[in-house]
Amino acid sequence: LVLSGPAPLSDFITALRSITYTHLERFPGNPDTSNRLIRVQVTDLSGGMDSATSTISFGAVNDAPILDLNGKASGTAFSNVFVERGDPVRISDQANATVFDIDNATITSLEVTFVNRPDGTEEFLASAVSDIAV
Repeated sequence: LVLSGPAPLSDFITALRSITYTHLERFPGNPDTSNRLIRVQVTDLSGGMDSATSTISFGAVNDAPILDLNGKASGTAFSNVFVERGDPVRISDQANATVFDIDNATITSLEVTFVNRPDGTEEFLASAVSDIAV
């Protein structure tokens, strides 16, 4: 970024005070969190120069995991039909459901609960995975 004149000192001060930093990968992201060093240099009409450095510390946030029950289909929800006296049905797309976390390879829990349960204890959830505590 180069601002050039000639222009009054007050215009350059106003311009200097308006300059901002941003990062295009705002969400989700896994950015390099090292400091950003920005050199600012000023030159007057006679060729005199001075410079200073601005340091931008980069604070990363914990991006929440993304849960998608239906995989490639639009949205993230999933629907299925249970037929009375039928076999159990999946609550997610068996081939395409996914959990994604841009900044963490470890998930601490996956909680599945009923929002409504019209037939009470006649209805239940089960998992066929044995190496994760249920």
